[in-house]
Parts: sequence; C-alpha cells; structure tokens
Amino acid sequence: MSIGDSPPPASCSLSHASSPSLFLLPDSTAATDLPDTAGSPLQDADNTQVAPYRSRNVGKDVPAPGEEPRHCGRAPLSIESQVQRQHKRPRTTPSTANPPTNDLEYKRGVKPVLSTRAKEGDYLGVTAKIIARSIVRYELKVLTEAAFPDHDTQYTWAREVFRASCQEYECTYGDNEEVARIYTLIVNHASTFQGHVNDKVCNRIVETYGLVQDVATDNMAQVNADWVKRLLEPVGHCGDANRYCYKEFDKNPPCRLMSVPIIVHALQDVIASRSGGSTQPLPGVEFHSLFDPVPLPTIALLLTMVRYGLQRWLTGRLAQKDRTHEFRETTYKSVFTEHPRHLEDWEELNRTVTTKIRSAMYKTVICLGGFSLVDEQLAGLSDMAKENALQDLEGWTAENAGSD
Repeated sequence: MSIGDSPPPASCSLSHASSPSLFLLPDSTAATDLPDTAGSPLQDADNTQVAPYRSRNVGKDVPAPGEEPRHCGRAPLSIESQVQRQHKRPRTTPSTANPPTNDLEYKRGVKPVLSTRAKEGDYLGVTAKIIARSIVRYELKVLTEAAFPDHDTQYTWAREVFRASCQEYECTYGDNEEVARIYTLIVNHASTFQGHVNDKVCNRIVETYGLVQDVATDNMAQVNADWVKRLLEPVGHCGDANRYCYKEFDKNPPCRLMSVPIIVHALQDVIASRSGGSTQPLPGVEFHSLFDPVPLPTIALLLTMVRYGLQRWLTGRLAQKDRTHEFRETTYKSVFTEHPRHLEDWEELNRTVTTKIRSAMYKTVICLGGFSLVDEQLAGLSDMAKENALQDLEGWTAENAGSD
C-alpha cells in the first residue's frame, strides 16, 4: 500500500508536529475545511490585524504562526523523493568534463586548407616541436616494431606518438580535422625515413662485401656480378638464410649467422651519429631501451635493405635509382617477411646467447658513435669491493678515524 491510499494506524500516524517537512494535515481536518485566508487580513491573540505572510519561494500566502500548516502552492514531497534528492549526484564542473585544449600554432597565424597535404613548415612554436618529436617516435616504431604496418596500425601509431609528445610539452589538442591532418603528416614521413635508412645501408655494400667500386672493364664487372649472385644464394636448402646474412660469408660453409657487420655500421649511421652540427638528442642514446638488445624487426629490415643494395649490383655495375631499382613496399615486403622467420628460428636455438649477441651489437653501435653507456647496476660497489672495504675499516673507531 502506497502513501496516501488510506490513513495510517494511530500507533504510527504522522502529524505536522513530528514531521513538519512533510506538510501532512491532522486526520480530523480535510484540506477543503481550511478557511480561505488568501488576500485577507489575519488577527493575532489581541485581535490586532496583521498582514498575511508571503512565501518568497512560490509567491503564495502561508499561515501565520500558530495556525495549521497547509500546502503552499506546491505538492508535498514523498519520502522517496526526499531520499533521492539527498543522494543526488553533484553536477560535474565544466573544467572536469571538458579539459582546456591548446590552439595549434600556424605559420603567419593562417590555417592551411584542410584538403592540402600537411607540411612541417605549416606550423610554428610548440606545435612544430611536438610534430618533430612525434615524427622521431614514429620512425622508431617503424625501425623497431614493423617496417610495413597496415593502414590502421599507421594511424594508431600516429595518434600514440602525437599524444606522447603532447604530454612531453604539457599540451592538449582535441581530436579534430586539424589534428587528423597532422596524423597524416606523421604517417607520410615514414617513406622518407625508410629511404634515409636505405641510403645508409647501400653506402656500406661495397666496403662490407668486397665489391669493386670503379669498374673499368667488362671482366671486372663480371667478377662483381658472379660474387653478388653467390651472396644472394641461400645457404643449404631453398628458403634458408642467404649468404649475405652471415658475418663470415666468404667461408664454406659460412658462419656467424645474423652477426654481419653491415647491420652494426648502418644502424650506427641512423641512430648514433650527428650530421650537419645537429644538437638534437640521438635516438639510439635517448631511447636506448628500444635498441638494447637490437630488436629482431630492426635486423630484418636492415637485411632486407642489404638485399636491395646487392641487387643493384647484379650486372656488376651499380644501377642508378629509378623505377626499376627502387626500394618499394610492394616489391620488398615479401622479402622482409622471410628474414623474421629466419631470425625467430635463430633465436630459438639459444635465446640467452642470441640476446647477448644482439645486446653486444647495440653496445658496438654506441661505441662507434663515440658514446659510452654507464650501467646503472655498476653505480654502487660490488660485493667483493664491499668486503675489501669492510676489512679496511676494521680496527678504526670514532676516536682514531681520520688520524692519518
């Protein structure tokens, strides 16, 4: 039975004295029996007329002190409604619901047309710095995670690196068409980066594999061509790793798989060398945790570019870059997928040793760049050094310490 269906029992009846907030009338008095006092003067105990009380909230007359309470132009609240109001959630402030966002800084303060291709030169100030840092982070993902990511992965990465760079500069930009244009800028920069890495690898081909750079005769060209074909042959069965994937590639059979020096030298050119007097942080030093040990996808990408560089020498003479000799995803993605399979099999042979080999590769990269790594674990004394120091301290007291 709901409230108001029938009068409650006498033992639990509610009156206006015990619960005035409910505005309930005595059982013996109906709402229609109350005198109509609206607009008429009231009298106090000594018959002095007083003005009627006015409610400031609803604008209705309310009873004078001592009279029975009545509804003042508004229905009484039920117990359920009062409980709900007491537990009502506070309103969320606008600053919490919508955090403030920064405005993108454009060159000359003019927004470029959204349909045009975004360029780094379109932006200034902090926005330009954030974009530059985002591009570096994106390039490192291409180098260490996947050389040829699909479309969804590309834009997922672009969003991640852009937000990470925004946090670095304590800026917030909302997701809108202008920011999406920056995502495309970051993604499109990957092909430029791959071309940069590819050039570094190709510049090391002649030195690493002993090709003749200046070919004067056809006989010299034939010597180069025969050697390149041998380097591109798989060692053993079809599908095995190629000869160029070994450090000692000129032996029969070759040995030291995946330890080829060109990986170390090309990686040093990319992540641990300065050019043009640049003072920017080097990726191989700043993001050292990404490269120690050298990731398997990084080795796979560099070996894929080695294959491309050797194929430019198939005639014995270096073929110039053109549409038939170009490092493209459509041509070399299938070649790239071969190397990860070889690398995974190599790692499974002895994971501990292969990890140490890849870690040693990274340390060589840093040393070639002229840097040194300080192992945090070596910051304190070793157990042996502590023991020797403890023996030296024996016999010393607070009184004679430092006497010599």
